[in-house]
Amino acid sequence: MYFINTEDPDTKKVVVYRNEDTGWSFPWYFKFDSADIQAKAQGYSRDAQQLALIRYYGWRITILSMFPNVTEVEAVTSRDQPFPVFNTVFFVVVGLLVVMVVVGVRRRFRRQPRVDGVAR
Repeated sequence: MYFINTEDPDTKKVVVYRNEDTGWSFPWYFKFDSADIQAKAQGYSRDAQQLALIRYYGWRITILSMFPNVTEVEAVTSRDQPFPVFNTVFFVVVGLLVVMVVVGVRRRFRRQPRVDGVAR
């Protein structure tokens, strides 16, 4: 297991990331290149002006000593945030599925109109 220490260039806030292979176990990122990612991160750290974009999953939970796990490090030239295409598509699909389930359940349990107390 490796750790990558970073600093936000604007706020100077320090963030620590874990860099660990997941292999074939949960979560299924099938990440086997933590040594390569560590070498890239160390290479980018040699130049103080070099900006790097870090892609990761997970959350930093200080009290439990949990760190987000890095999946990719790449050099960038600007401080623009990338648009999260996967997250957007994923949540739109999940939202549509929820709406479809709610509509289906409502149709299934809709009361049938009654005439003289007898359902049609």
